[in-house]
Amino acid sequence: RPNPLERAVGAQAAQMYLGNIPKGISEGLVVAECAKYGAVAALSYHGNGGDLLVEGGWALITFGSPDSVRTAVMRLGRRSGLFGSAQPVEVRAATAEDVLRDQQAKAR
Repeated sequence: RPNPLERAVGAQAAQMYLGNIPKGISEGLVVAECAKYGAVAALSYHGNGGDLLVEGGWALITFGSPDSVRTAVMRLGRRSGLFGSAQPVEVRAATAEDVLRDQQAKAR
């Protein structure tokens, strides 16, 4: 029987991680920005538990394809001041650990 991390491996293939999202950014804004790079199938927000994140919140964005993830990471990673942030927003392909962390947060 696979452990939770083994089940998360592969699930991240079409997911992107955004970290250090500035306070007050809505789910709709994140989806609109990400949709420029491919179809967004799902968004999982983690912050203050509401629609708006607290400073330093994070999100997993599920795209329709791994190619969309590569394009979004490449283009969003180059942008300074993403979402009006004074601090850099972390933009990268999701890892199995990110997927597991997301699953654990949802289970709480």
